[in-house]
Amino acid sequence: MYTFSTPLAWLPLIELIVFIMVCGEIGFLTALLWIVLSFMLGMWLLKHSGMKALTGASEDEDAFFAVQDAFDSLCLMFAALLLILPGFISDFMAIPLLLAPVRHWLFRRSKDNPDGFMHKFTKQSHGFRQWTYSKTTAARPGETTIIEGEYTRVDDNEHLPKD
Repeated sequence: MYTFSTPLAWLPLIELIVFIMVCGEIGFLTALLWIVLSFMLGMWLLKHSGMKALTGASEDEDAFFAVQDAFDSLCLMFAALLLILPGFISDFMAIPLLLAPVRHWLFRRSKDNPDGFMHKFTKQSHGFRQWTYSKTTAARPGETTIIEGEYTRVDDNEHLPKD
C-alpha cells in the first residue's frame, strides 16, 4: 500500500481542495479561465526564458552578469513550470519568481551563502580553483606564451592519461 509520506505527494489533493474553494468564491468559469490563462502564460514563459537559458544567458564578457542572467532565466523557467501545473497554489508560488527584485535577492542570497550551491559552483567550476593567464614577451626566439593554472581531477575516466 502506498502512503503519502512527503508533502509534495499531498500537493495535487491540496490543489484540488483549493480549486473547489476558489470556485465557490469566484465561480467555476472564472477559476477555469484563471487556470487556462496561467497555463498559457507558463507555456509562453517556458518558450522564451527556456530558450534563453539553453542558448546562453549573455553575450557579455563579464562572468558575474552571465551567471546572474543564467540564474534569472532558470528562475523564470521554474516559474513557467509552476504556472503550467494546474492549480492556484503553484501559481502563487510562481508569482514571486516572476518579479526581478525577488530573483536578484535570491541570487545575492545564494551567491553569498558559503554552504549554498552557487558559491560551490562558482568557486569550483569544472574542477578549477584558480585560473591565471600571463602573456610574456618572447625575448629569444623559441619562447612562447605561458599559461598557468591549478586544477583538480573531477572524474576517474580510464581513457584519460594518468598523472
